[in-house]
Amino acid sequence: MHNLQKLLTEHIIEIPVIQRDYAQGRKNPKVNRIRKDFVGALLKAIENPENSQLHLDFIYGRIESQSTQNVQENNYNHVESILAFAKAYTLQAKVGLSGAIPEVDRKVLDNSKTKLMPLDGQQRLTTLWLLHYVLYHQSALELPKWMHNFTYKTRKSSTSFINGLIENIDMDKDSSYSNCIEKSKWFYKAWLQDPTVKGMMVSLDEIRTQLKEKLSAFPGEERNQELEKWIDHLVKGEGKPAIHFSFLSLSDIDVEDDIYIKMNDRGKQLTDFEIFKNDLLGYLQDLAKRKHDPDLTEREYYEIAQNLDKRWHDLFWKEKGTDSFNIENSFHYFFLYHLLLHRISNKNSDDQFCSKYFSALIGDKRDSNFERFDFKALQKLKLISPASLKYVFENLETLSDAGFLNKAQKVADEISFKKNGVPEFGYDFLKHNLKSDSGNTGYYDRTFNYALTSYLGAYKEDFDIRLFRQWCRVLQNLIYNQAYIQGKDEFETAVKHVNILVANGRNVEKTLLEQGTNLGVFPRQISEEVKKVSLYKDDPGLYQMFRSLENHDYFHGQIGFAIDMATNRVEQGDIFNKEEFASFSSKLSALFDPQFSGNSEWLLQRALMTRGFEFKGKNGNKLEIFSNNPTDLRSKEEGWRWLFKSEHAKNYFQIFNSLLKDLSIEDFENDLKALVKNYKIKDWKYYFIKEPETIRACKKRMIKKNNDDNVRLLINPTASGYHSELRTKFLQHNFSHDPEPFKEIGYHPVKDQQEKPCCYFKGWKRNESYHLDIRYDNGNYQVRFLNVDESSQHRIEQQIADVLKHLNFEADNDEGFILNVNKTEGQDTDEALDSKLIEILGVLKKTKLKSYEYLEEA
Repeated sequence: MHNLQKLLTEHIIEIPVIQRDYAQGRKNPKVNRIRKDFVGALLKAIENPENSQLHLDFIYGRIESQSTQNVQENNYNHVESILAFAKAYTLQAKVGLSGAIPEVDRKVLDNSKTKLMPLDGQQRLTTLWLLHYVLYHQSALELPKWMHNFTYKTRKSSTSFINGLIENIDMDKDSSYSNCIEKSKWFYKAWLQDPTVKGMMVSLDEIRTQLKEKLSAFPGEERNQELEKWIDHLVKGEGKPAIHFSFLSLSDIDVEDDIYIKMNDRGKQLTDFEIFKNDLLGYLQDLAKRKHDPDLTEREYYEIAQNLDKRWHDLFWKEKGTDSFNIENSFHYFFLYHLLLHRISNKNSDDQFCSKYFSALIGDKRDSNFERFDFKALQKLKLISPASLKYVFENLETLSDAGFLNKAQKVADEISFKKNGVPEFGYDFLKHNLKSDSGNTGYYDRTFNYALTSYLGAYKEDFDIRLFRQWCRVLQNLIYNQAYIQGKDEFETAVKHVNILVANGRNVEKTLLEQGTNLGVFPRQISEEVKKVSLYKDDPGLYQMFRSLENHDYFHGQIGFAIDMATNRVEQGDIFNKEEFASFSSKLSALFDPQFSGNSEWLLQRALMTRGFEFKGKNGNKLEIFSNNPTDLRSKEEGWRWLFKSEHAKNYFQIFNSLLKDLSIEDFENDLKALVKNYKIKDWKYYFIKEPETIRACKKRMIKKNNDDNVRLLINPTASGYHSELRTKFLQHNFSHDPEPFKEIGYHPVKDQQEKPCCYFKGWKRNESYHLDIRYDNGNYQVRFLNVDESSQHRIEQQIADVLKHLNFEADNDEGFILNVNKTEGQDTDEALDSKLIEILGVLKKTKLKSYEYLEEA
């Protein structure tokens, strides 16, 4: 145990150039509070050391290499040898000397001191030195010699300022230090640009102000006696000095290459975490001083203090990444987040917990500035308690056990859903909350990380890899299929569900078999997990079959529908057919393989439509087309998974089941194409089945079906969004004849449901620019010829008008000419339109008009 006197008696303390400036003297609200509280605690300790003795935690320092001392010793030995030789030679040579040959004075060597360079603790040491200075200055005692052994090397002005304080100890005792110093002849105004000098003067004033207040009750000589008593408490003390600390010397061998950066970087400024840690240690120290309080022993307190500075600190250092040396915010976030988890775990149903704290950490309003959540604010939120802090420390301890953690991480990597063979959660998932970007983690990953670390914390002493593997698989399936964990309430519920499962024992499969759905956890997935465990406990070979389908990119653990398809219901009960499940698994894996589904032109949906499937019903006559290659849980749950398990989709599920049975695994894609090709019924589904572009036109996968003859393809699913029309969109991509005299076919979407979208032939430019529009309305097609050139007021040349009248077009009251296409006996509307368009285009193409040459009729 050390105090400042002991350290300065044994060493010269030199704050090296690499260290930051003295920061505890800065002027801002946050630092003002810290400085005032710290000085108050120091003075309270020396005033009443019996009840307020203060331990300033660990101070690390690098002592000047022993090799430097050895060099000095060798120098003295060499000089002694030279002088001895000179003495012997003068006698031998009979040379007279005017004086005696000098002796080497080894007292200088014996009194030399090693240099100590603090790597962590320079702020506390500086404030402590200033406290000693003020006490000695205000007393009648002389400044002891050991006080001279303290210096700063951050700037020359810092060194000169400290020397100036020592040499001018006779300053006026009744004036503020800053005023007195600035008026002194030895002080240079340029030194005010040095933040260390400015900070020291601020701290000197703070110490003097508080000291004056404490000594105000002592007049004259009594004041000096009291000061001397306090100095005695500070310097000597009975047993332990009033203020002491643990000093850890880091030799050349102990010091790692990056120790200077690590220890120095922890505070280029007084960080929120530095403040939080000081308050935390004060709180823990108070707990440790309660002799009859079992929450924390003094030994445990010292271990925690040391771990915060070294062992646990190194956890974050190793995970910081290569582009940053700042770990303070990550360390702080870890504390705040785990205090939140503990609070959630112990929250009563009627407990109104602070939503702002939740949002700042993991909600939609995340914040990297934790100043507003200082220690006192956390206490008001009921986040600080011996139990909550113990929970944080236990998590840090679990993560610090590298061997144990690596063993657990291998299991998590093995069980994790894979993407291109790589664990989807990422390697080192268990240590994710040590990383600087952990605040951006989604709710599902947070819940799963909590499930894994909670299990490891609870069963570390009785760890079984096999049981942990079961836990990882079951909890992964439960959590990632619990729609939806997307806010405070759902996350709190998920955390409590994990706690229930942890509390029921380390064998989660046994828990499921014994209690099943009565557990009341993760209701969307729990019954499936119970069923799977029951099945593979009876037939262990099923386990790997289930795992294979669970790990599929699309299903992600949810395969209950496939089990249902392979279950035959008879009077005696349900009979699971293992061979059918294997067949279904192979087909499902192929159908939902991203490489097939992403490039299949909605082939599965179109094939299902040939069997009667009509998309998923939504509000307002809307139908939803399932995502072809969904990645997020919501798209899956509201897409194919809805078909697999919804009560409202039973008929569709039967269609799917029937289709799956008819497909061959070897040639399933051609089987689907054959269904599409052979579909002949000309209903509204026909246009989706035959042409995938009609589906692609629905940018948000939504259509509006008012009736079979009024189907709109929504580009934007809002009521006023742009949309196209089913049959004319089909025509745009399926008109197989020569469009001349036009060049190409385009499409014109509309916003208003009362308007009529159309496909149109364009690119015929004479004196005017002509279009031929095709609309579909109430079961009939309408063809409209118009001039789109506004500069000519949409005028149609007389020659063109005559041709159109010949083709039975009628003049429109607005602009252009209109023809309603009527079908003849034996034709459907599409065939009637096709015949009419061939006729119209043929006549226009063969007509010879001014400035254009067309083929003459043979």
